[in-house]
Amino acid sequence: MNIQYTKTNNGGSKITFDITLQYDLFENAKVSALEKKAKHLKLDGFREGKVPLSIIESQYGREIVMEALQIIIDEAYRYVLTEEKILPITEPEIKFDDDIQKSIQDKKQLKILIAYGYAPYIKLPDMKNVQVSASQNAEDVSDSEVEQYIQQNKLTDVSPDEVKSRLTLAKVRESEERFNSELLQEVLQASEYEALDYPVSLEVNHQRIHFDEKLNDLGLTKEQYLESQKLTFEELEAQWEKEVRDYLPVMILLSQIVREENLDIPNFDQIEGIDERTRLYYQNVAMQQAGLKWLKDQWLEQNPEAAKTDKKEKSSKN
Repeated sequence: MNIQYTKTNNGGSKITFDITLQYDLFENAKVSALEKKAKHLKLDGFREGKVPLSIIESQYGREIVMEALQIIIDEAYRYVLTEEKILPITEPEIKFDDDIQKSIQDKKQLKILIAYGYAPYIKLPDMKNVQVSASQNAEDVSDSEVEQYIQQNKLTDVSPDEVKSRLTLAKVRESEERFNSELLQEVLQASEYEALDYPVSLEVNHQRIHFDEKLNDLGLTKEQYLESQKLTFEELEAQWEKEVRDYLPVMILLSQIVREENLDIPNFDQIEGIDERTRLYYQNVAMQQAGLKWLKDQWLEQNPEAAKTDKKEKSSKN
């Protein structure tokens, strides 16, 4: 076995792997790195792609070692994920043994430490015990609301009926969002799952980095921004942490539902003209919608009286 490891569950949805790699794994990775470098390398006296590997290693030794280390890190990371069947939700933190260079020189085993935050399993409650007070039905739009909207927005070329349709659609969306938000909140409060302290701390740290980048782009100092928002930095960090603690369990729950129930998600891989980031965004939205629909269906199935009440309210308004 070229890869051996021990794992430690650190709590807070953090897991650490202490990994031992046999030296021949590094040697094979170094050959791969050399061959990759050789493919398009040009040196005086040699045709492109024909430079001997020994010469490449003598001139690009450090670069080759770093490339080989990255190869074995990737291989080790994939191996432990496959073996443990744990879903990572953070980038891995990687630490080499202090004597990594000496281990390479002496052709001994290499030791690395890989830690990451994972998605804990969320045990759903009995939906009969989940109480949701928000209605899925929207309030009717009154004539006074229509008139007020037209006056505030100084609309002269839009009919009252069209405005009423717009306002009705907005209210329907607001009602759905309130119901969905309360349902998710109540389900998660009644669920059992491991705390997410480690992934939350990493995400808040990413927020700090992005915050500094944003200030640099805007040409502002931290003090100027905080003064404009009437906040201390500690209050801003508390906002970030609350946001992460609110949305991260939701993302984990909906993703878990989609996997466990094998729900169909549209495939956006074949859509032309969109970049990878946009594709992943669409994929994530589709996942959330599918998981949320399943959750709502389960709740309504276990709470038929709530569904009947909504139907009666809707019928009486019509």
